[in-house]
Amino acid sequence: MLDCYVINLDRDTKRWRRIEETFASVSLRVIRVPAIDVSQDPRYLEDHFFCADRFHRQLNRSATNGEIGCYGSHLKAMKLFLETAAPCAIIAEDDICPCINAVEILELCKEYSHLWDLLRLAKCRTKNFFPYTELMSGIYLGTNVTGFSYTAAYMINRRAAEFFTNHLVPMTLPYDLALFSGREEIREMSVVPGVFHPNEMEKESTICGREQRKIFGKHWLVSRFTKIRLRYVRYKLQRKRIRELQKLKMK
Repeated sequence: MLDCYVINLDRDTKRWRRIEETFASVSLRVIRVPAIDVSQDPRYLEDHFFCADRFHRQLNRSATNGEIGCYGSHLKAMKLFLETAAPCAIIAEDDICPCINAVEILELCKEYSHLWDLLRLAKCRTKNFFPYTELMSGIYLGTNVTGFSYTAAYMINRRAAEFFTNHLVPMTLPYDLALFSGREEIREMSVVPGVFHPNEMEKESTICGREQRKIFGKHWLVSRFTKIRLRYVRYKLQRKRIRELQKLKMK
């Protein structure tokens, strides 16, 4: 049985009840991960975890406490997964629900685990999507070129979890940009349409919080360059991976 680590703030009991309800009929082992609340645990504001100056230069704004807590919570979930012997696990936020065939799709994805380290499972864009294989009718496993997916649900193997826990600290970007910015070491794929979908709680995010207002000051050009650089690196790498998958598909 696959483990599904769901990040949930202690005060969000309503969200957790919703998770218990929607996952009750799904054969996944749901493990609650208490989300990090920076207001209660200010250690995550220290330089060893969060580089405020670099974040501001790259994004032209300050990070919210919610963004910092979200970032730390995902890494916390990865560390919990690494304490087990499982080859892979799902990491999710508490505003998602599984589709009807979720477990069957996930088991099919595991058959292709030699091709991926990080598998996006929610809100994956169809634009510039290369379908490597059809898992079942209308459900495809493939690779996205464009777009940073939100991080509400993804599957990860031990290799990727070890890499991210070692290389994503200190925090210099929001978690979604940091996770999906594209790296030679991590093979990323997606399931389209997603295995998990947003529930009615999605619009009331309590983990990330609201973005701080951007200021058109001295860091504006730096932030624009950062976004262009991240996209360039990602697009180049993902197109390279598509060419590799195309060669595998023709064999």
